[in-house]
Amino acid sequence: MMVWYVPLLVMIFALSIFITQRYIRFAQQKGLIDQPNHRSSHTLPTPRGGGIVFVSLWLFALAALAIGQKISLGLAFYYALPTGILALVGFIDDTYSLSGKHRFLIQAGCAVLALSLLGSLPVLDFSFFTIPYPYFNEIFAFFLILWSINLFNFMDGMDGFATSEALFIFIPGSLFLLEIGAMEEAAILAMLVMGLLGFFYWNRPRAKVFMGDIGSTSLGLVIPLTALYAQIHYNTPVILWIMLYGVFLFDATVTLLRRILHGEKWYEAHRKHAYQRLHQAGWSHGQVLMGLMCLQTWILAITGFTYYFQENAAILAFSEVGLLAIVYLWIEKTKPMN
Repeated sequence: MMVWYVPLLVMIFALSIFITQRYIRFAQQKGLIDQPNHRSSHTLPTPRGGGIVFVSLWLFALAALAIGQKISLGLAFYYALPTGILALVGFIDDTYSLSGKHRFLIQAGCAVLALSLLGSLPVLDFSFFTIPYPYFNEIFAFFLILWSINLFNFMDGMDGFATSEALFIFIPGSLFLLEIGAMEEAAILAMLVMGLLGFFYWNRPRAKVFMGDIGSTSLGLVIPLTALYAQIHYNTPVILWIMLYGVFLFDATVTLLRRILHGEKWYEAHRKHAYQRLHQAGWSHGQVLMGLMCLQTWILAITGFTYYFQENAAILAFSEVGLLAIVYLWIEKTKPMN
C-alpha cells in the first residue's frame, strides 16, 4: 500500500472519533433523539443520525483522492454518486421522516444509477455455478441492491451491532481486494473501515449515538456495489461477499419470509429478528454483540478457506448456511418468534 495512504487512514480514524463526539452534542441540542418505544431494544433516549460522520468523511476522502488522481474518477463516481444521494435521503429521513413509498422510490433510483455506472453483467459468478443471462443478472442485481439497503437498515437495532457487522465485512473485503491487486478498491474500503472504527468508539454498548438510516442504508448499498464491481473487474466470485454478509442476510431473509407466511404486515417495524429475540431472552447488548463477533469469526474463517480453496466453495458455503441455521434454531428454541 502506498506510503501516503497510512496518514490518511489515521486522520480519518481520528476525525471520526472527534466529529462523532461533536455530533452527539449537536444532536442533543437539536432534539435529534431516538426515543425508546415498544419496538426498540434500547431504554434511554439516544442521539440518532450519527452515520453522517463516517459517511461524509468517506465521501470527502473519495472526492479528494479522485481530484488528486490517486483513484480513478469513474470508480469514485461509481461509489460516491449513488451513496451520496442515498445518504442525503437517509439524513432527511432521520431528521424529518419520509414515507416508505418515497424512500423505496429513491432507493430504486440509486440501484438503477449504480448499475448504469457499473455497466453490463454478462455473468454472475457464484464460484460453484454461474448465471450467464445478462438481462436476468441485471434484474437480480437490482433487487439484491434494494434488499441489501433495507436489510442492513432492519438489522441496525442494537448497540454496535450493525457497525460490527460492517467491519467484519469490509476489513476482510479490503484484504481480499489487496490480495488480488485491486489497490484503489482496497483503499476505498479501508477508508470506510477507519471511519467506522472511530464511530464504533461511541456506538459500542452502551451506545452514545446511533448511525440512523443515513449510516445503515449507505453501508447496505456499498456491500453489493463492491461485490459486483470486484466480480466484473477482478473475477472475484460474489459468493465471497455473500458469505461475509451471511449473518445479516440469513436473519433478515428468514425472518421476513416467516412473517410473510404468517400473514403479518411484513413492511411494518417489529422486534422479531433473531438478534432482537436473543436480547428479549435476557442477553445484554454487549453479550449479543460478543455473540455476533464470535459467529462472524467462524464465518470469516469459512470465507477465507473459500477464497483459497474455491474448488470446495459449494461445501464451504453450505457449511456456513448450516452453522447459521443451527444458531437460528437455537435462538428460536430459546425465544420463539410469536
